[in-house]
Amino acid sequence: MFAGWLAEHWNDVRDVALTHATQTNEAARCALHLPVLGGIEGPIALLEVRLDVRSSADVEWLDALVWPEHDDRRGRLRAAAEIAARTPPLLVSGDLNEQSAALAASAPSDATLVVFHTAVLMYLDDAGREAFVRQVGELPGHWLSVEGRSVVPGIRVRDDVPNDGSDLVLAVDGVQRAWAHPHGRALTWAPNP
Repeated sequence: MFAGWLAEHWNDVRDVALTHATQTNEAARCALHLPVLGGIEGPIALLEVRLDVRSSADVEWLDALVWPEHDDRRGRLRAAAEIAARTPPLLVSGDLNEQSAALAASAPSDATLVVFHTAVLMYLDDAGREAFVRQVGELPGHWLSVEGRSVVPGIRVRDDVPNDGSDLVLAVDGVQRAWAHPHGRALTWAPNP
């Protein structure tokens, strides 16, 4: 049945595949940041590297990528998109390595800057990742990353702490602090090395 549909709609499927990235944006991943953000003296200025969920076409695409049986994840995605549409943050499109320093410089001077991202750097090549790590390391404030275990150069991965092979590395200022479930369901804290 699916093979027949796919053959009939191949040109449409091909067009979508060539113009869209396959990714899983899980709104529950935001919970992974809260314990770290809660421990930073405020006020804080957040600079997030992410997608624009104000675009209905982008939200529809992200919705299509949620596994069919994961109604809870689909509900969170839709709720998060509605919140972002009602209270839109300042969004700047472009190359994160070209935009981040200027955006960081525009943060309020009385706030602690926190640059954060989740499962974003895997979309950069090695040179782009290295440039981002170098650049964010020179910024004031803190850097909170939640990425795959081999994605961010320079972070010592804590395989001495029990983890699932799919867990993400939660790091603060380039030091792993926890293993994070890829859909934001759990954290396993790593003791100080």
